[in-house]
Amino acid sequence: MRSFLDAGEHACARQLADELAIFWEQCLAPHWSEIRDHAEADITHRAGITVRHGPGAAISLPARASRGGQPQRARPKRWAKYSGTPG
Repeated sequence: MRSFLDAGEHACARQLADELAIFWEQCLAPHWSEIRDHAEADITHRAGITVRHGPGAAISLPARASRGGQPQRARPKRWAKYSGTPG
């Protein structure tokens, strides 16, 4: 970690950008259409709630996916093998 910080701000920023690009390519890009579809569905749902009941109602909505009353990040079931929890 020290060598990373000693490399300077520009080198750290470049390394972070490179690591984020790898993360995108390996983790997000293959599933992006599904991630986008979930996000768009949530936005549409919350917009409808906002129109009918006001912004407070949409903000206070629990996450659409929940387990035992606890909000969970929406993710495809096939991702469960990476998170250690059932999909």
